[in-house]
Amino acid sequence: MTETRIVEINVIINKSADSVFKALTDAEQLKSWFATEVENNPRPGSRFLYTFRSRDTGEVEFVRKGTYSEVLENSRISHSWIANDLRKFSMVNFVLYRESESRTAVTLRHWGFFDDEESLQEYERAKKQWPFFMNNLKSYLERGVDERESVMGIKGITVA
Repeated sequence: MTETRIVEINVIINKSADSVFKALTDAEQLKSWFATEVENNPRPGSRFLYTFRSRDTGEVEFVRKGTYSEVLENSRISHSWIANDLRKFSMVNFVLYRESESRTAVTLRHWGFFDDEESLQEYERAKKQWPFFMNNLKSYLERGVDERESVMGIKGITVA
């Protein structure tokens, strides 16, 4: 594993830290901007499973799973990140900084990629996908717009 491969994304979201935290941890909200299917229990030691399906065929495009290591309400979420059936995992954390009652800075950091070919491919995917998903989180929270279908071809749901 090397610490030189790190994906870090910073985004300002014009919503409260509570709203952002819920969008990052609530299964129904995660389905509104991130994964097509979500099994989730955001507590340290609990596991999650995110399934992403194709808009056109409904077939599974990819799966991500992991275990929560830290969940601090409105502040921080850390968990392992396992791509498809890789035996190796990387780590993801979200740190929320409350700038005001209705403005939150979010930093996503994804690190711990191994040096084998599959892990390097996952790192390249993460560099491309995390910026989109962080912007989609912002779009979902600020405008109620989910851009997954139009941009990535990932099946989304209608946002009310």
